[in-house]
Amino acid sequence: MPTFDIANQSVAFQERRFGFNCDFLGYLPLPIGSGNPAEEGLLWVNHEYTNGLMMFPGYDARNPTHEQVDIELAAHGASVVLVRRDAGGDWAYDVSSAYNRADHRH
Repeated sequence: MPTFDIANQSVAFQERRFGFNCDFLGYLPLPIGSGNPAEEGLLWVNHEYTNGLMMFPGYDARNPTHEQVDIELAAHGASVVLVRRDAGGDWAYDVSSAYNRADHRH
């Protein structure tokens, strides 16, 4: 994915990006079922709602474009990403992991 550009959004890009706003996240240590907080795991995050005023420059809440509505719908759902703790104790997102998913149901 290209770096996020607020002036160059599309449904296809948003369907592959981390969604908008969340009120829950869960951590699943790997290997699954180990019960060990481990040094890596899957982070599951929901994307509950969107705010067009924050997503689009010059957004007209009374008259959004069809594309803006579709992009907002694509920002709902959930994302799963692989996170890993380094030797210094800091957590980082593994951009190349095959576990990474964005599931946007609309």
